[in-house]
Formats: sequence, structure tokens, C-alpha cells
Amino acid sequence: MSKASLRITPGGIAATILVFIVAGVCVRLGFWQLDRLEWRTERNRIASERLALPVLPVTSADLDTAGLAYRRVELRGEFDNARAFVLAGRAHRGVPGVHVVTPLRLENGDVVLVNRGWLRASDAATVDLRPHRIDGPVRLTGMVVPFFAKRTPDDDDPRAGARSPIRVADPAAADDAAPVWFRPDDDAVRASLPYPVADFIVQALAEEGADAVAGQITPLGPPKLDRGPHLGYAIQWFSFAAIALIGWVIVVARRLTTPPSSSAADSSRRSSARTGPAARRSDPS
Repeated sequence: MSKASLRITPGGIAATILVFIVAGVCVRLGFWQLDRLEWRTERNRIASERLALPVLPVTSADLDTAGLAYRRVELRGEFDNARAFVLAGRAHRGVPGVHVVTPLRLENGDVVLVNRGWLRASDAATVDLRPHRIDGPVRLTGMVVPFFAKRTPDDDDPRAGARSPIRVADPAAADDAAPVWFRPDDDAVRASLPYPVADFIVQALAEEGADAVAGQITPLGPPKLDRGPHLGYAIQWFSFAAIALIGWVIVVARRLTTPPSSSAADSSRRSSARTGPAARRSDPS
């Protein structure tokens, strides 16, 4: 019995390189999802611990933000309804809408941005906030969340795609629609306001026992402290890598176990099938 040999061809080399590149990318994405899972687990631990702490009264915007994220705080002051704006493209249970952000002037004069919650909008951008104004002194309980992220040098790179902040100051003047932010960032939001604001945002929390009212602003609530889909995604990426490598091994093993005589015979038969009729037609006899 003749010993099978593996023929190395340019196509085979290219296919092998492609398989290993795909497998490597899938493995990298799998580890990235595991990193995301580790980050989320740590965030859940921190959020759970801080949400369990007593409510912290905030009387000034000049606070050390270290360790402040996810703390429950109490604010007292008055909303600056004229400076309210919305964050576009925020869905809630599959329904399009916006987040309503209103500056709150504390009793000492400092200003904190308050995310009052989600409001339905058919186009996920345009809303009239006049029916949702709150005039006079207010007292609310909320959760501290980070301020809008700062832009990075990559955001100005046209090769990476346009990620500049987009603000529509007056989307529909006739309807008194609120200003809309599509891509808010730290510096742009601060520049749009006539006064300095705190380095954090307070996300309003629903009062205990309060039910959501249709057509009204719905508080967002604390973050979900689950593990998310990251572990499942990691398993999927590792599975894709395994499928690519196992498939490559199977193809190579089949070529090694296929006798070269069989391949030659098959090739000869295919050649005869192509040339046989032509040869008969050209035979003078």
C-alpha cells in the first residue's frame, strides 16, 4: 500500500492562514467578553455595596467624586426648567423615547444635572417638556452616575468615523421642543450651559410604592446587578474558534488518508472523459 502524502499548494497555504487568523480573532473576542464579565461583576459588587449605604444629603456640588458613583443622595433645590434638554435614542421596554435632563440649583446656588428619567417620543428625539415642568422647591432622592465622557483624540480622526457631539438647539420651535443631544460629551454640555455644574449627574430614583404613569417621566431605577450576556458570548466565540480549527484538522486528515493512486486514477478518468469524444471524432479510421 502506498503511503499518502500531503500536497502543499498556494491555495492550501492561504486557506490555512485564513483559518488561523479567524480562530485567533475569535479567541481574542472570547477573552474580551471574559474581561467584560469580570468588569461587570466588580461593578455589581461596588454598586450593591454603595446602594446599601444610607442616603447622603448633597448640599454642594463641590464634592470628591471618588467613591461617589452609585451612592444614593438627596437633593434640595429648584429646577431650571428653561435649561432642560433631552438625550435622544433611549428606548424603554422596546418603546422609543428620550432621557430628560434638567439642571437643579441647590439651596447654596450650586447646580447639579439631574436625569429625571425616560419619556416616550415617537421619533426618539422630539418632546415638549412644558407639561413636565416642576416649579418651586423640590426634594428628590437619586443615584450618582458619572458625568458625560470626555472626547478623545480618536474622536477627531475622520478615519474612525465622525463622533463629534451633536446638539439640536431648537428642533421644532413651533412645538417648543426641548434641545436634543445625540452625542453629548463633557466639554460640549458644559459649554452649552451659562453656569458651571457638578462633576457628576444624579439619576432620579422612583419613590417606593410609586407606579409609572402613562405619558409622564418614568425614573430609570438602579442598574441591574446581573452578569449579563458576556459569558454566553465568550462561549460562542471560543466555539467558533474550535469549529474553525477542528474543520481544518479534518480536511488535512482526509487528504493524508486519501491514497495518491486514487487521486491519480480519478484525474485520469476525468481527463479521459474530456478528451475521449474529441479523440474519436478526429480518428480518420
